[in-house]
Amino acid sequence: MVTIAWIESLVCIIDYQMRQMTVTKQNAEFFRELRKEAEKSSDVMDRIKQMYDCFFAFAMIWSFGSCIDESKRDFNGYLRAM
Repeated sequence: MVTIAWIESLVCIIDYQMRQMTVTKQNAEFFRELRKEAEKSSDVMDRIKQMYDCFFAFAMIWSFGSCIDESKRDFNGYLRAM
């Protein structure tokens, strides 16, 4: 797989996850309120950043890890070490 395809896969997965945040009215309102709370509290902002980090980690595992044949254990060890 060429490098640009890995990046495209990563971005598509993250884009899908971001769209799911507003797919329903309830989700959209929840995240709107969460952003308002983040303006008042750094703890809430840290939770939002952690959520985005999880989006990236999930996308990285599935976009890069899905194409690896021989070195899946090395990739697994690298990610766990991070």
